[in-house]
Amino acid sequence: MDAKKKKAILSLIDSLKDLDYFIFAGFAVYFHTEGKRGFEDIDILFKYEDLIKFAKRVGGKPKKRKIKKGDFITEDYFLCINYKGQEIEAIGILPDKEKEIESFEKQFKNRERVDFFGKDLFLSPKEGTIVHKAIVGRKKDIDDLILLKGNINADLLKEIAILRGEHDKVIKALTELGYNL
Repeated sequence: MDAKKKKAILSLIDSLKDLDYFIFAGFAVYFHTEGKRGFEDIDILFKYEDLIKFAKRVGGKPKKRKIKKGDFITEDYFLCINYKGQEIEAIGILPDKEKEIESFEKQFKNRERVDFFGKDLFLSPKEGTIVHKAIVGRKKDIDDLILLKGNINADLLKEIAILRGEHDKVIKALTELGYNL
C-alpha cells in the first residue's frame, strides 16, 4: 500500500471515532484474505444518524438513492467522497428499514477489530461480507467468495442471510461454490 493511501486511511480512522460503523465489501475482503485481494474504494455502513455525523466531519452531504447491482436492489442514504485521495462510499440505513437495521445490529455486535498501523478499524464479520457478496453476485463477488471460503461461523452467516431477507439465495450460491454449511 502506498504512503498516500495509508495516510488517508489513518486520517479516515480518526474521523470514524465514536461512530457506530463497520467496513464491508472490498476493503473488508482485503483484510479477511490478508491482502490477497486489492481494493479501490472503502465501503462503510453506518446507522443513519452516524452517517450524518461522519458526513459533517469529512465535508460531504448524503443523499437518498436507490441502487441496483445485479439483481440486488436497495434504497439508502449515500455519500461518495474522495477523502484525501482515497475513494469512500459511506452508506446509512434508512431509519424505517427494520430488517436492515436488525442486520446492521447483528453484524455490528459481531464486527471484527483489526489493527491498521496502530489504529483500530472495524470490519463486518467475515460472514456478513460473505452474505453481501453472495447477494450481489457479480463475477468479482463470486471471485471474492472463492477467496473467503473456509473458517466461518455457519450459524452467524445463516442468521445474517435471514435478516437480509436472502437466506435461500445465499445458501444456494455458497453451496454451489463448495461452502460447507
